[in-house]
Amino acid sequence: MDPLTYRARTILDGLVSQAGGINQVKHVYIVGYASDRGTEEYNQRLSEERASSVANLVLKQSNT
Repeated sequence: MDPLTYRARTILDGLVSQAGGINQVKHVYIVGYASDRGTEEYNQRLSEERASSVANLVLKQSNT
């Protein structure tokens, strides 16, 4: 399951475009967060999935 919403994808697309393409960016630090509602293990997995989804989208956009 991809945890990114349509709105999040739209915002990220805009950020990548504004950056002039990822080839001009040397470093990007991506962090995923989750609320404290679930178990620690669940929240850790969710935050990692969120960060991974963002990283994958940024890399995909940089190759287009």
